[in-house]
Amino acid sequence: MSNTPEFYDVSYYYTTHNGYSVTIAYARTTDRSQVVFGAAFCRPTDRFTKRMGRHIAESRMHTRPTALMLDPTMTRFDMHNFIRERLQFTGYAPRHIEGRNSVDAA
Repeated sequence: MSNTPEFYDVSYYYTTHNGYSVTIAYARTTDRSQVVFGAAFCRPTDRFTKRMGRHIAESRMHTRPTALMLDPTMTRFDMHNFIRERLQFTGYAPRHIEGRNSVDAA
């Protein structure tokens, strides 16, 4: 028996954060206690496209995932807000995202 958690399929949602259009790709464990996600940030001066955002966000979810522990009773919308509040900790968020001062949007 493996200790590797099982995940639901990848889901996406879109939000704005400090002027950036943000695409989030995420997968939640079947026991609902964890989520891994990746994000794509579109500058306000660039054209937002869901297809490109999904590709970047999902690629980051697989290659540079951010994992969070969750309350298993957390709703999907509460989880979305929980992820959004932690975007600056991804390591690739634009410097204009609260608390970040390193890289630009991809």
